[in-house]
Amino acid sequence: MIAAVSVPGSVFLHTHLARRANYPETGMRWFSIALLAVCTLTGQVRADEKTDADEVKKVVETYLKNQASPTRCDDNLALCLGDAVHLVMHRKDDKLDVPRTVKQLNEYIKGVLKEDQRLKIESVKVDVKGGTGLAVAFASFTADETSCYSVFTLSKRGDQWKVASVTQENRR
Repeated sequence: MIAAVSVPGSVFLHTHLARRANYPETGMRWFSIALLAVCTLTGQVRADEKTDADEVKKVVETYLKNQASPTRCDDNLALCLGDAVHLVMHRKDDKLDVPRTVKQLNEYIKGVLKEDQRLKIESVKVDVKGGTGLAVAFASFTADETSCYSVFTLSKRGDQWKVASVTQENRR
């Protein structure tokens, strides 16, 4: 039981609750409307995350294709934040290359590769952290005879996803 007190609006509250008690379907109607609104908003967030995940996947796949080519590797600069870091590790001998900026990596690629590598992207899995503009992507691929696994961190700048860092393990 709700008693009316002399607080502004309390008589309205008492009257409103008393009416809802007599007509429970009204309360259910409001609950249904609220539930529908929440579900619609949740669906929109999921749709936005799905769109972001698709965009992140496209950036990662493009980055890997460019990385496998001495003529396209410089195109990765447009996909990255400033001096994004790329770190390569070699599984077979536990060798750790020095971290390089993407610019330094491109110079290395142009010095080592004379033609495009045969690239097969096996999988790219994306995790977008909704509402933060941050994403992580896990890519498994083969370049020529070398089996590789990369972890990308990305940040959304404006309406574009940019690579912030890449850690790659060559497993051969």
